[in-house]
Amino acid sequence: MRYQTIVGKARRAERDQEGDEEPPFERGCPGAHYQRHAKTVPRCRQWSKANMGSMNNRIAELELEADSMDRKNKNRVLSADELIRSNFIASRLKILYRAQESVWHQKSRIQWCKLGDKNTRFFHLAATTRQKKNQFACLEVDEQILSKPIDVKLAIFNFFSQPILPPEQT
Repeated sequence: MRYQTIVGKARRAERDQEGDEEPPFERGCPGAHYQRHAKTVPRCRQWSKANMGSMNNRIAELELEADSMDRKNKNRVLSADELIRSNFIASRLKILYRAQESVWHQKSRIQWCKLGDKNTRFFHLAATTRQKKNQFACLEVDEQILSKPIDVKLAIFNFFSQPILPPEQT
């Protein structure tokens, strides 16, 4: 289901509950997008707090329960219900760890988009310097200096086209 569809359904449900009518907006009206966006952002933040904000608390609770199960398992054999609960805790923790990692990744991308990469200028300068260093403007062949790119290419092609001969022994 697309994000716009979900948001549209949420707006309609909220309007039906409150009895408010959303002001009609013409397509192309400059403030229409921002006005709709301003109403959606608080709802998204509220949803995020409710679902993702307590993720760390849920992870901590499940980790404590998993530790408790491990301690019980060291002292005695777990019952079937306890084994099922232990497996459920392990799978739930795995899911929550992946979700938390995804959130961290998304936050890092947002931060990178907002602030940019501080090293970009450094790496660009390093690459440019390296390119200039590896580039040659002229080539000396048979005591003749070649500066035109086509002459340099031709001289290099001719040099590497010749068979490689072993050095003469003197």
